[in-house]
Amino acid sequence: MYEYADKIASLLNRKIVREFSGIKSLRNFDEINVLEQVSAAYERIYRAALEYFLRLAERAYSDASSASAGIDSGFVRRILSEPDPVSMYVFDSEFDRKRLRLAEAIRASEGSNAEITRSMRLLSSMLALYAVTVADAATVKSYRDSGVERVRWISEEDKKTCRECRSRNGKVYPIDKIPPKPHPNCRCWIEAIENQPSD
Repeated sequence: MYEYADKIASLLNRKIVREFSGIKSLRNFDEINVLEQVSAAYERIYRAALEYFLRLAERAYSDASSASAGIDSGFVRRILSEPDPVSMYVFDSEFDRKRLRLAEAIRASEGSNAEITRSMRLLSSMLALYAVTVADAATVKSYRDSGVERVRWISEEDKKTCRECRSRNGKVYPIDKIPPKPHPNCRCWIEAIENQPSD
């Protein structure tokens, strides 16, 4: 279900590694230089994330049904703004917070690779979580655009599956009342239930 989201997360991770390699090679740790270099790297990663998330949304949308393309360039920003307008602010703010935290850590530790590696890992994890969010939202949009009214919750069934996910497995929900995933890194997904023709 999330193979393409995993590929996008992997592409973003490679982008992060490339950008952070330049940060690791900084030799001049004056405040202005560090802020400029870190800000430029984060801006490139941010733009790449939005571009890759749009590709992911388009792919998830087309994989979910045969509906004609319904993804526009503003879709990803709207997804990141759901379920309310505050969440886009949170995404942007969290991105900016991570950027400032790295710049501060580099200055305080004079370029400790441990701090840079930790920052890479945190940013990569954040973007991987959002990749799943984008894939889920595009899938739901595709179902809605195709006229799907109900979906079935599908849980991975193994020892990692939490109690809440296990209890939802197989349950049917109206398309407008799908419960949010109960925790980060949730591996559950939904599938469309074909509408019954009326007599």
